[in-house]
Amino acid sequence: MWLNKISFTCMLTLWSLSLVANDLATVDGIRVWRAPDHTRLVFDLSQPVTYKVFSLANPQRVVVDINEATLTTTLDTITLPHSPLQQLRSATKNQHDLRVVLDISDKVKSHSFLLPAQGKQRDRLVIDLYDQKTAPSAVKTTASRHQQRRDIVIAIDAGHGGDDLFELRVIGQREVGDMNAADVVGDAGWPHRVGFRLYDRVGRWNDDA
Repeated sequence: MWLNKISFTCMLTLWSLSLVANDLATVDGIRVWRAPDHTRLVFDLSQPVTYKVFSLANPQRVVVDINEATLTTTLDTITLPHSPLQQLRSATKNQHDLRVVLDISDKVKSHSFLLPAQGKQRDRLVIDLYDQKTAPSAVKTTASRHQQRRDIVIAIDAGHGGDDLFELRVIGQREVGDMNAADVVGDAGWPHRVGFRLYDRVGRWNDDA
């Protein structure tokens, strides 16, 4: 009697497992190719699925979890030179979910979506791995001290004390005071110094006149 119960239990378990297996979606192929700025992977599915995609670091990898699915193809032959994709690995998760791991060499940004079956096309899961190129650092150009400063314009007008006495003013600044024209011209060669411009009543100062 007890042998019959054990046999019945085993048969019921096998029947339940077969139902679950028949209900699982299958990933029958994975196609991959390279675009100018990203790598695209297409999972060919037997039916619609729910899934999750996330990234992990150290080492860099992208993980694809497909609920209630199983893999019916091999991943060893999938390679794509000149792309961040290095290899694909798979494992069973929670006894009835499929996990596919994409080992990558550089950091990428993933974008995924499902495409429904249409005509001869089956259900598909599309995963795009966009390159994360480092933006070039802005080159900061620093102007020289002379370029950063405006010229100092000095105007010399006749003073009230006689022909030799001049009033010195710095344009846009406060009045400096009265001094002799010879002092103005001779002191450190102002007319020839960078950043200074001297003017008298006639025009730009010329100490050779």
